Amino acid sequence: MSCCGGFPPGRFSTVPAAHYPVVEPPLPPLPGERLTGYMIYDPPRAWVVPPCERNMTPLGWLQVILATLFFWPAACVPCFCGCNYEGFQYPVYD
Repeated sequence: MSCCGGFPPGRFSTVPAAHYPVVEPPLPPLPGERLTGYMIYDPPRAWVVPPCERNMTPLGWLQVILATLFFWPAACVPCFCGCNYEGFQYPVYD
């Protein structure tokens, strides 16, 4: 997964971070591969970030839905707010 401006780059760890959800890896493991660790992506530290392929919080999705229903030109605004993205991790296989 690429890293967008305002998002911290991912870091590798051999143990999972207890406070981030585990998501599916970008590529599924091949037969015979073993789990070597986790790529951990922290939430953004900036207030305004470019929209990126990241996990949005449920509150962020609710803001998108409400903006779509009541004022559709503003539906993309929650996608630019750094507070609407959460950290995540995915397993790395070798």
